[in-house]
Amino acid sequence: MSQYYELVVFTAGLREYANVLLDDFDRERLISRRLYREHCTLKRGVYTKDLTKISKNLARIAIIDNMPENYQLQHENGIPIKTWMNDNMNDCELPRIGKLLR
Repeated sequence: MSQYYELVVFTAGLREYANVLLDDFDRERLISRRLYREHCTLKRGVYTKDLTKISKNLARIAIIDNMPENYQLQHENGIPIKTWMNDNMNDCELPRIGKLLR
């Protein structure tokens, strides 16, 4: 998707943990920015992702997340996705969302 969009990872995960995974996942360095738990807002026990930390122009931002409460501050920007399980070899959520986005 990097040929169509700027890719930003916004995770509620801890920086140290997320970087290990992202360094392995993004070997071509296509993800332009990484935001972590410290960039989230804790709201009613949920680490909420405030998309204004990426840009003030929310008209050009979409968040793909398996937990709608994570993007509750900008719900209209959210694209829900099913939770990925590492043992599910039939998971096709990212290709499905990719078709939508292209």
